[in-house]
Amino acid sequence: MHIPLRMCAACRAHRPKRELIRLMADEDTGAIVPDADNKATGRGVYICRNAECIRLAQKKRTAQKYLKMKASDDLYKLLEDMI
Repeated sequence: MHIPLRMCAACRAHRPKRELIRLMADEDTGAIVPDADNKATGRGVYICRNAECIRLAQKKRTAQKYLKMKASDDLYKLLEDMI
């Protein structure tokens, strides 16, 4: 069975898709939001489920660069609460 791998936008490590958090651009609100069930259509960015990668993604602004949309500081707080 093939396990889909995705790359973390912060640390650049390849991991199974289910071990990562997917972020996506919500065109309706103009914000970056977590994709809870990893099934929404459109462009997405993956980040490891650990505080170090979440902080690194915030510092590097990787989600903003890939999704070309502004990310709020509340997003990263929400991600840390999810793990």
